[in-house]
Amino acid sequence: MMLVTVYTNGQIMLPAEIRLQLDIKAGDSLSFFINDGKEIIMCKTACVQKILQAQSSKNGQAPQSFCKQEEQEPAESMLPSNR
Repeated sequence: MMLVTVYTNGQIMLPAEIRLQLDIKAGDSLSFFINDGKEIIMCKTACVQKILQAQSSKNGQAPQSFCKQEEQEPAESMLPSNR
């Protein structure tokens, strides 16, 4: 578990370990989702765009991996559920 502090302006600093594992660099766009009102899911916007494009394709299949670091978890499980 890694802890971060929310600054008065609402900013947080992502730990270096997370930035390295997810290949997040300065200027990258990140997307945030709230899951069940209790969890925040954060991912690179480019990865979300790949999933949305795959879902809107003719076969409707989402890619098997969300990002290169998430290869064990199916992409659909990373999207917020409509509950």
